[in-house]
Amino acid sequence: MSLSSALSVMDRLVPISDFNKGHATKAFERAEDGKPIFVMKRNVPTAVILSYHEYKGLIEELEDSSDFRLAAERIESDDNTANLSRSEALHAMQLNESDIEAAEQLEIS
Repeated sequence: MSLSSALSVMDRLVPISDFNKGHATKAFERAEDGKPIFVMKRNVPTAVILSYHEYKGLIEELEDSSDFRLAAERIESDDNTANLSRSEALHAMQLNESDIEAAEQLEIS
């Protein structure tokens, strides 16, 4: 580890006692740059402060990873007996392409 990267890591450490001294705002502001702040208690990391944007990005990556893993498991265990083509699925639901185009855009969460 180079000296500059060591200094960069050291700059991201905040003693928990700073929160008792009214310096919490500074720690939160420093986290807004997208880099985590490590809260130290007795020289041991006890918490991490992230910006909301960074947290949301990590959660999305975790969800994407979980979705990918589930899809891979399904593909691997697929015996291909229950798969329908798009046209077969539309026909089974008594829909056509114009129905799909006319439908409102829905967000499923």
